[in-house]
Amino acid sequence: MLSLTRWMVAGAVAAFFTIAGAQQGPCSDDVQKLCKDVQPGEGHIIDCLKTHQKEVSPKCSAYVKQVKQELAKVSEACKPDIEKFCSEIPAGKGAIAKCLKQHSADLSPDCKARATGPTHKKSGG
Repeated sequence: MLSLTRWMVAGAVAAFFTIAGAQQGPCSDDVQKLCKDVQPGEGHIIDCLKTHQKEVSPKCSAYVKQVKQELAKVSEACKPDIEKFCSEIPAGKGAIAKCLKQHSADLSPDCKARATGPTHKKSGG
């Protein structure tokens, strides 16, 4: 159960962390170059970048490494919230991320702090 929970947390948080960063941040040029025909959503952009991992720029690779490190921290912080609010939700297609978002007001302080930490940036509109 622990590894499944860790996987679900990582998937959920990846949706929060990486979509904006991949499309607008350090990986934006790579997304345009390598994944321009990929429909965003459900992890497709991230999957595309993983597929083209050897072609990704050093700047994007560094960002992905940073995100992975942050995901490990978030995974630990949000594990109890996943178990409490989302244990009956089947993993995949952003379902756990949606569940956490629906329960955002009820998340533990640790999970909120990690999920909205320095790597997670909200857009202005």
